[in-house]
Amino acid sequence: MQSTTFSSRRILGFTLIEVIAVLILLGIISVIAIANPSLDTDRWVNPDVFASHLRYAQSRAMAMEEPWGIETKSDGTYTMFKIHNGTKQTVPLPGGSISGKKVPRGTWWFNEMGEPHSGAYSNSAKPVTQDIVINVSQKRLIITALTGYIH
Repeated sequence: MQSTTFSSRRILGFTLIEVIAVLILLGIISVIAIANPSLDTDRWVNPDVFASHLRYAQSRAMAMEEPWGIETKSDGTYTMFKIHNGTKQTVPLPGGSISGKKVPRGTWWFNEMGEPHSGAYSNSAKPVTQDIVINVSQKRLIITALTGYIH
């Protein structure tokens, strides 16, 4: 009978404990990378939703032949409004309210022709002559001067 010693034979590969340790480390690193609290992106409103609300305000302004717009509140959330018979009225946002989400400060509204305005409403206000750039989260929304095209 031949006696075989394991010390003379080399087995290549990883042990189960080594594989488990590497998987645990990869899991910890991926959790840290994915859930990075410094990004704070979940507190910002979705740029596509915000653009959709701007487009809705513009279409309502043209259909109803009265100014409609969006205005941010002091806490960074926003509301939709219309000017009916010279009085500003808050209007529900399509799809429900946006609570706890932030947008840049400002007021953007459209006249009955769909032309964009920026700032507080005034019936003597002239449409903007330069594009309006709104940075929402990590996306730039541009409202084209005179036409109101939002992209």
